[in-house]
Amino acid sequence: MPILISHNTYCPSVVVFALYFVPAALYCAYNNLAFVNLANFDPTTYFLLLQFRVVITGVVFQVRMTLSGRCSGQRRGRCKVSA
Repeated sequence: MPILISHNTYCPSVVVFALYFVPAALYCAYNNLAFVNLANFDPTTYFLLLQFRVVITGVVFQVRMTLSGRCSGQRRGRCKVSA
C-alpha cells in the first residue's frame, strides 16, 4: 500500500524509507561522535585511532571468515570469496 508523500509523489513502501534512513542516521551519529572525540583527544591521537580502525576491521574480518569456514586453515591469507 503506497504512502502519500506529496500531491503527486508516492512512496512504494516504508522499506524504501528505512533503506535510506538507517545509513543516514548512522552517518549522522558518526559525524557527531567525531566532533566529540576531537574535543576530548588531541588531533594526533584522534587520527592515530582513526587509522587503527582499519587494522581492527581487517583483523575482525579475518577472524570472522576463518570461523565461518570460508578461509582454509592450511593456506593463511587465502580466502574463498563468494559473490
